[in-house]
Amino acid sequence: MPGISAVIGENRDVLFKIGIGEVPLLHQVTFSIWPDLSSMAAFARADGPHARAIKAVRENNWFREELYARFSVIDECGAWGGGSPLSRKAAA
Repeated sequence: MPGISAVIGENRDVLFKIGIGEVPLLHQVTFSIWPDLSSMAAFARADGPHARAIKAVRENNWFREELYARFSVIDECGAWGGGSPLSRKAAA
């Protein structure tokens, strides 16, 4: 959903995000790193493109499978875009 990509990119709390998907339905999956559970949950559940997309997925049975998973980042290796996405969390 392009609306989700636009809004998540504007969210000051998100440390990193990337859309992953298959053509022609690009960005079916969003992988994102958040500084804490509360900021992630606020984005996911607040009224906006993400909450509306989840509602539409369930009402219209768009996917045979869906997965929502949370992980704790314990380390990183390498860089993305010339830097560390986690450095924003450390700076805060």
